[in-house]
Amino acid sequence: MALPNSGPISGSQIASELSVSSTNISLGGMADTASFSAPDAYSDFYGYSNIPLGLTSALYTQNLSTSNSWDIFQGDNEINLTPYRGKTARLVIHYTNGTSGTSYQGDFQIGSVVYFGTGSFNFQYSLTNWETTRTNSSTSSYASSTFYTLADGTTSQRWNRRNTNAPPSGGTGLTPDTTVTNSQYYAYTETSGASSTMLGFGFWLRSPQVVFPTNEDPSLEFAFAHYGSNVGSFRVYLDIIA
Repeated sequence: MALPNSGPISGSQIASELSVSSTNISLGGMADTASFSAPDAYSDFYGYSNIPLGLTSALYTQNLSTSNSWDIFQGDNEINLTPYRGKTARLVIHYTNGTSGTSYQGDFQIGSVVYFGTGSFNFQYSLTNWETTRTNSSTSSYASSTFYTLADGTTSQRWNRRNTNAPPSGGTGLTPDTTVTNSQYYAYTETSGASSTMLGFGFWLRSPQVVFPTNEDPSLEFAFAHYGSNVGSFRVYLDIIA
């Protein structure tokens, strides 16, 4: 008999599900029987099949203020990624430009290397399957948005890859700090344009698909910069594929 998807469960129920004769057995022992590493809680035995496909709710949100240094986002410090073990997913980042001040002084940057899943992606060497929107996209518009391959450039209203210097607009963005960003390459949101258009403008960026490990939490880490009088906020999501 399958374990329930929610509510309390007993050691005897788990033992029966795993075909273990003894009901006086540790979680670690039952995890070994199930071919998993030691679980964090009974809920590890539920599996995570009830996680719906598609975009998750925002797993992390940060309202930004101008800063003259690069920062590091570490998912394991900010997000519980345990429920997503074994899932196929994409990292999705949404940036919203600020709503007051000079619209083009709100560019948001992500450093060259993004650690995600079980490995890393490096914007210096490959843009394969990284995608951006090209129109104003709110946090509720993901499913209906059209995505395009991330490319080199300084084109407004999208994420671009850039090398060496800060974004071209005056008073916004930082030159890469290679001790943090790993190289001079970065991806950034170009917020230049008519103020009435770009204030509060929303940008989606999503990664290639990866398969998360089943016996450890997925990795998630990237460098980011926010310098300018109109920086806004960013949100981190997962797009669950399978």
